[in-house]
Amino acid sequence: MLKVRIPSSKSYTHRAYIMASLADGSSRILDPLLSEDTRATLEACRLLGADVSEAKVIGGKLHSSPELDCRNSGTTLRLLTGVCSLFEGESRLFGDTSLNSRPMKELADTLSSLGAQVQTTDGKPPLTVRGPVKGGNVSISGSTSSQFISSLLISLPLCQNDSFIRIDGALVSRPYLDITLEMLSESGIKIEEKEGGFLIPSSQKYKARDFNLPGDWSSSSYILGAGCFIGSVAKGLREDAQGDRRILDILEAMGADIEFIDGCVHTWPSILNGIEVDCGNTPDLVPTIAVLGAMAKGETRIFGAKHLRFKETDRIAVMAAELSKAGVDVQEKEDGLVVKGGNIRDCTLDPHGDHRIAMALYLLNAKANVDISGKECADVSFPGYFDIMEGVFE
Repeated sequence: MLKVRIPSSKSYTHRAYIMASLADGSSRILDPLLSEDTRATLEACRLLGADVSEAKVIGGKLHSSPELDCRNSGTTLRLLTGVCSLFEGESRLFGDTSLNSRPMKELADTLSSLGAQVQTTDGKPPLTVRGPVKGGNVSISGSTSSQFISSLLISLPLCQNDSFIRIDGALVSRPYLDITLEMLSESGIKIEEKEGGFLIPSSQKYKARDFNLPGDWSSSSYILGAGCFIGSVAKGLREDAQGDRRILDILEAMGADIEFIDGCVHTWPSILNGIEVDCGNTPDLVPTIAVLGAMAKGETRIFGAKHLRFKETDRIAVMAAELSKAGVDVQEKEDGLVVKGGNIRDCTLDPHGDHRIAMALYLLNAKANVDISGKECADVSFPGYFDIMEGVFE
């Protein structure tokens, strides 16, 4: 049986370093996730003027920075674009080839309408930001990225004017906003959710505090998925705002023998069946669900996740292509996948540098010999994953 302590939440870790940096005084970051993505945020906060170590942050005296390399981290890029709009000096934010292909125009336009000067490269990074953003009333689409809205929620409380963010259309990935709102409240920031948007009082201050970070439910999905074939215990989890906690309900609906008790999820070998699942609020679970669907009886339909096409890769297209290489009957849809369970063939698969795809595809080893190229990309969110998983399906 596989027994793993799940790394701390990537989403919580990013926000903890940023909010601690914005606070006057000393904060402790308890058991942070130290991965490629979160180190990008840690080092960027240091360049912005915070005294940052892995477990401690002394913040409150931030300023612009000429160069902020966000590596492959969309969360770093988007949340810090808002933070950089607070400063009079100019900051330049950029990343690797994948990150520099991700859309930023809507956030740039929104911050510019509120008094900042944000210039993109054809709507994408690299971008330059110069403040100060002044606050005010603004509308933004809820369907592109919740990170845009989180960026505004983190930065606008520090502006000289009250703000109201109106959300246009359906709001995708709402649980990530709930994480932001939860952490803001615990950091002394008051935001009032109104019909159609968020009211943000001006001239607020972040308070220094201890950030007690939960285990990452997205990362747990691979351990729980493996447990459906060999048994597993995933430790260090708790009930919190992470939407990917829904993996428990999804696996149970597929027929998994699973139990969550005292911070641990126990999973026993099970016969899985295909299901229909709306992943609009849980896009990071799509690779795991698709792979489990390929090894389940019947058909699994995943929908509502069109925004997955704008992640580290076009995750819908890449998952369809790679599962097809493994002999899986899979159809690519605009907003998801249709996967039919069946035999898996031995093969080598390419995750296209996407950490979540790499970790999910490895689970196919429960039914065949599947090699994953470029495994090091897992270090973005789950350092040591492939060391943990090596040989568990033999």
